[in-house]
Amino acid sequence: MQARTVVEVAAVSLMITIACAGCGGAAKAGPTTTAAVKPTKTTAAIKPTKSKWNAGYSTIPPGGDLTFTASFVVPPVSCLSDKDQDQGILPDIGAQFKHKGKYVDVDGLFTLECNDGPQSPELDLYDNGRTLHTRYILGPDTGDHVTITVTGTPEMSRITYRDLTNPQHATLSGPGGTPTFVFAQVDADATGNPPTFYPVLKFGKITFKVSLDGKTLAVGHALEATDLTSPAGKVEVTTGPLTGSTTFTTKQQ
Repeated sequence: MQARTVVEVAAVSLMITIACAGCGGAAKAGPTTTAAVKPTKTTAAIKPTKSKWNAGYSTIPPGGDLTFTASFVVPPVSCLSDKDQDQGILPDIGAQFKHKGKYVDVDGLFTLECNDGPQSPELDLYDNGRTLHTRYILGPDTGDHVTITVTGTPEMSRITYRDLTNPQHATLSGPGGTPTFVFAQVDADATGNPPTFYPVLKFGKITFKVSLDGKTLAVGHALEATDLTSPAGKVEVTTGPLTGSTTFTTKQQ
């Protein structure tokens, strides 16, 4: 149901570190989704623009080595009246890097979906085409407090997932580059090219807490907020104010 190309990569080449109490299984490659649109706004107090791809915040980091962290609690979900219809929402935290003239994503993508009833939450980590699918290893579970941290230098990038409720973590590393923007958002669930968008399931709201280089998003440049709309233009998920430049809530309409 997600809109990136599947990339199969041998686990030995990924520099993966996984720690999980009482878990088993093997890492699997999986699909990814469309990342945030590059921000263009220049003021910290902004009105969200409409997007058919996501709701949330993005900003350009101040330069130099990058550390970006965002956390949230995985919400309970329920299906729309047609439980057999594919439905979803994808919390997405990460950064875009420029590497050898190309723009690549380093992000953690959580999948909350309905398909013949609510499905267990899933997580995929991505780093410059490398993929770690953690469904059979880590979870997470509904109600878990989870965090994603992206670090980057010109020589190396790394994304780390931590479940603070059920202590476990996973790390995926890549070749690094120049960070161009960071984002914390909920993505629409879509597939195909041109994309087919699936309805947004019932998730209520998700509150993100974010930090950039150990400070607030105010240290970045060109902060942008978006509201998620249906293909017909109806607002489905709103993005609230950025409180203290560290906390905001995406809320279903």
